[in-house]
Amino acid sequence: MKRISLLLVIFTVLSYNLKAQEIPTIAPNFTVEDINGEVHDLYEILGSGKIVVLDFFTTWCAPCWEYHNGKELSKLWERHGPDGFDDYVVISNESDFGTDLTDLMGTGGNTLGDWTDDIDYPIVNNNQIQYFFNIPYYPTLLQICTDGTVQVMERSFSNPLIPKVEDYETARLDCAVPSVQNNITAYAYDAYDGDICDPTSFQPS
Repeated sequence: MKRISLLLVIFTVLSYNLKAQEIPTIAPNFTVEDINGEVHDLYEILGSGKIVVLDFFTTWCAPCWEYHNGKELSKLWERHGPDGFDDYVVISNESDFGTDLTDLMGTGGNTLGDWTDDIDYPIVNNNQIQYFFNIPYYPTLLQICTDGTVQVMERSFSNPLIPKVEDYETARLDCAVPSVQNNITAYAYDAYDGDICDPTSFQPS
Protein backbone atom coordinates (compact mmCIF):
# COMPACT_ATOMS: atom_id res chain seq x y z
CA MET A 1 0.00 0.00 0.00
CA LYS A 2 2.87 2.36 0.86
CA ARG A 3 4.49 1.61 -2.48
CA ILE A 4 1.28 2.42 -4.38
CA SER A 5 0.91 5.68 -2.43
CA LEU A 6 4.50 6.61 -3.23
CA LEU A 7 3.93 5.93 -6.93
CA LEU A 8 0.80 8.07 -6.89
CA VAL A 9 2.75 10.93 -5.32
CA ILE A 10 5.50 10.60 -7.94
CA PHE A 11 3.02 10.56 -10.83
CA THR A 12 1.19 13.55 -9.35
CA VAL A 13 4.42 15.55 -9.06
CA LEU A 14 5.49 14.59 -12.58
CA SER A 15 2.08 15.51 -13.94
CA TYR A 16 2.20 18.88 -12.18
CA ASN A 17 5.71 19.59 -13.48
CA LEU A 18 4.74 18.70 -17.05
CA LYS A 19 1.73 20.99 -16.90
CA ALA A 20 3.78 23.77 -15.33
CA GLN A 21 6.39 23.45 -18.08
CA GLU A 22 4.12 23.41 -21.12
CA ILE A 23 5.35 24.87 -24.38
CA PRO A 24 3.93 28.42 -24.63
CA THR A 25 1.09 29.10 -27.06
CA ILE A 26 2.65 32.44 -28.04
CA ALA A 27 6.34 32.44 -28.87
CA PRO A 28 8.59 34.69 -26.75
CA ASN A 29 11.01 36.76 -28.74
CA PHE A 30 14.74 36.02 -28.92
CA THR A 31 17.72 37.34 -30.81
CA VAL A 32 20.50 34.90 -31.52
CA GLU A 33 23.65 34.58 -33.59
CA ASP A 34 24.19 31.47 -35.71
CA ILE A 35 27.50 29.66 -36.16
CA ASN A 36 28.23 31.77 -39.28
CA GLY A 37 27.84 35.05 -37.39
CA GLU A 38 24.41 35.96 -38.79
CA VAL A 39 21.93 37.46 -36.31
CA HIS A 40 18.30 36.30 -36.23
CA ASP A 41 15.50 38.07 -34.36
CA LEU A 42 12.34 35.95 -34.12
CA TYR A 43 9.80 38.79 -34.09
CA GLU A 44 11.60 40.58 -36.90
CA ILE A 45 11.35 37.46 -39.05
CA LEU A 46 7.68 36.97 -38.18
CA GLY A 47 7.01 40.65 -38.85
CA SER A 48 8.38 40.20 -42.37
CA GLY A 49 5.59 37.69 -43.03
CA LYS A 50 7.65 34.51 -42.76
CA ILE A 51 6.86 31.39 -40.74
CA VAL A 52 9.65 30.09 -38.51
CA VAL A 53 10.49 26.44 -37.82
CA LEU A 54 12.58 25.85 -34.71
CA ASP A 55 14.45 22.55 -34.45
CA PHE A 56 15.70 21.83 -30.92
CA PHE A 57 18.32 19.06 -30.91
CA THR A 58 21.55 17.89 -29.32
CA THR A 59 24.61 16.49 -31.06
CA TRP A 60 24.43 13.22 -29.07
CA CYS A 61 20.71 12.55 -29.66
CA ALA A 62 20.15 9.50 -31.90
CA PRO A 63 16.55 10.38 -32.94
CA CYS A 64 17.75 13.91 -33.73
CA TRP A 65 20.52 12.48 -35.91
CA GLU A 66 18.05 10.25 -37.75
CA TYR A 67 15.71 13.14 -38.43
CA HIS A 68 18.61 15.36 -39.45
CA ASN A 69 19.83 12.79 -41.97
CA GLY A 70 16.31 12.40 -43.37
CA LYS A 71 16.80 15.96 -44.74
CA GLU A 72 13.17 17.03 -44.24
CA LEU A 73 14.29 20.44 -42.97
CA SER A 74 16.65 20.77 -45.93
CA LYS A 75 13.77 19.95 -48.28
CA LEU A 76 11.58 22.53 -46.50
CA TRP A 77 14.37 25.12 -46.81
CA GLU A 78 14.86 24.30 -50.48
CA ARG A 79 11.14 24.68 -51.21
CA HIS A 80 10.28 27.58 -48.90
CA GLY A 81 13.61 29.25 -48.15
CA PRO A 82 15.21 32.24 -49.92
CA ASP A 83 15.76 30.29 -53.15
CA GLY A 84 12.18 28.99 -53.12
CA PHE A 85 8.95 30.70 -52.06
CA ASP A 86 10.90 32.65 -49.41
CA ASP A 87 8.09 32.32 -46.87
CA TYR A 88 9.86 30.17 -44.22
CA VAL A 89 12.92 30.45 -42.03
CA VAL A 90 14.35 27.29 -40.46
CA ILE A 91 16.58 27.61 -37.39
CA SER A 92 18.21 24.53 -35.86
CA ASN A 93 19.29 25.06 -32.26
CA GLU A 94 21.83 22.79 -30.53
CA SER A 95 20.57 22.96 -26.96
CA ASP A 96 23.14 21.22 -24.72
CA PHE A 97 25.37 23.56 -22.68
CA GLY A 98 28.03 20.84 -22.59
CA THR A 99 28.62 20.73 -26.34
CA ASP A 100 30.47 23.18 -28.56
CA LEU A 101 31.25 23.97 -32.18
CA THR A 102 33.57 20.96 -32.51
CA ASP A 103 30.66 18.67 -31.66
CA LEU A 104 28.50 20.39 -34.29
CA MET A 105 31.31 19.94 -36.81
CA GLY A 106 31.60 16.24 -35.92
CA THR A 107 35.10 16.40 -34.48
CA GLY A 108 34.24 16.69 -30.78
CA GLY A 109 33.83 13.92 -28.25
CA ASN A 110 30.07 14.23 -27.75
CA THR A 111 28.60 13.95 -31.22
CA LEU A 112 27.16 11.52 -33.75
CA GLY A 113 28.63 13.28 -36.78
CA ASP A 114 28.94 16.53 -38.70
CA TRP A 115 25.64 18.41 -38.28
CA THR A 116 26.75 21.21 -40.61
CA ASP A 117 27.50 19.09 -43.67
CA ASP A 118 25.35 20.10 -46.67
CA ILE A 119 23.10 22.32 -44.51
CA ASP A 120 22.14 25.78 -45.79
CA TYR A 121 19.65 26.89 -43.13
CA PRO A 122 20.93 28.58 -39.94
CA ILE A 123 22.36 26.47 -37.12
CA VAL A 124 22.60 27.99 -33.66
CA ASN A 125 24.59 26.75 -30.66
CA ASN A 126 22.62 28.25 -27.76
CA ASN A 127 21.50 26.40 -24.64
CA GLN A 128 19.19 29.18 -23.38
CA ILE A 129 16.47 29.36 -26.04
CA GLN A 130 15.12 25.93 -25.02
CA TYR A 131 14.14 27.40 -21.64
CA PHE A 132 12.04 30.11 -23.32
CA PHE A 133 9.95 27.33 -24.86
CA ASN A 134 10.12 24.75 -22.02
CA ILE A 135 11.45 22.11 -24.41
CA PRO A 136 10.65 18.68 -22.87
CA TYR A 137 12.80 16.39 -25.06
CA TYR A 138 14.90 16.17 -28.23
CA PRO A 139 14.19 16.55 -30.99
CA THR A 140 11.34 19.02 -30.53
CA LEU A 141 10.15 20.81 -33.64
CA LEU A 142 8.03 23.95 -33.40
CA GLN A 143 6.40 25.94 -36.17
CA ILE A 144 5.75 29.60 -35.35
CA CYS A 145 2.96 31.31 -37.30
CA THR A 146 3.39 34.94 -38.32
CA ASP A 147 1.08 36.03 -35.47
CA GLY A 148 3.43 34.34 -32.97
CA THR A 149 1.29 31.29 -32.20
CA VAL A 150 3.24 28.10 -31.61
CA GLN A 151 2.47 24.81 -33.34
CA VAL A 152 4.12 21.70 -31.88
CA MET A 153 4.93 19.38 -34.77
CA GLU A 154 4.01 15.78 -33.97
CA ARG A 155 6.75 13.15 -33.90
CA SER A 156 6.34 9.44 -34.60
CA PHE A 157 8.05 6.60 -32.72
CA SER A 158 7.49 4.31 -35.69
CA ASN A 159 8.81 6.76 -38.30
CA PRO A 160 11.77 8.93 -37.25
CA LEU A 161 11.45 11.01 -40.44
CA ILE A 162 8.16 12.61 -39.36
CA PRO A 163 7.28 15.49 -39.61
CA LYS A 164 7.61 15.61 -43.36
CA VAL A 165 7.66 18.80 -45.44
CA GLU A 166 3.98 18.26 -46.18
CA ASP A 167 3.22 18.15 -42.44
CA TYR A 168 4.66 21.64 -42.00
CA GLU A 169 2.68 22.89 -44.98
CA THR A 170 -0.54 21.31 -43.65
CA ALA A 171 -0.01 22.77 -40.16
CA ARG A 172 0.42 26.17 -41.77
CA LEU A 173 -3.22 26.06 -42.85
CA ASP A 174 -4.17 26.43 -39.17
CA CYS A 175 -2.23 29.69 -38.86
CA ALA A 176 -4.30 32.86 -38.61
CA VAL A 177 -4.54 34.88 -41.82
CA PRO A 178 -5.05 38.65 -42.12
CA SER A 179 -8.74 39.57 -42.27
CA VAL A 180 -8.06 43.04 -43.67
CA GLN A 181 -5.53 44.38 -46.11
CA ASN A 182 -3.34 46.06 -43.50
CA ASN A 183 -3.02 43.59 -40.66
CA ILE A 184 -0.78 44.72 -37.81
CA THR A 185 0.25 42.72 -34.76
CA ALA A 186 2.00 44.44 -31.85
CA TYR A 187 4.57 42.04 -30.41
CA ALA A 188 6.05 44.68 -28.14
CA TYR A 189 5.72 48.42 -27.54
CA ASP A 190 8.44 50.86 -26.60
CA ALA A 191 7.42 54.52 -26.38
CA TYR A 192 5.91 57.21 -24.13
CA ASP A 193 4.07 55.71 -21.14
CA GLY A 194 2.55 58.80 -19.54
CA ASP A 195 -0.83 60.45 -20.05
CA ILE A 196 -1.02 62.65 -23.12
CA CYS A 197 -3.09 65.80 -22.55
CA ASP A 198 -1.07 68.32 -24.52
CA PRO A 199 0.47 67.85 -27.96
CA THR A 200 3.39 65.49 -27.44
CA SER A 201 5.81 64.10 -30.00
CA PHE A 202 7.24 60.65 -29.56
CA GLN A 203 8.39 57.86 -31.83
CA PRO A 204 7.03 54.39 -30.94
CA SER A 205 8.82 51.23 -32.04
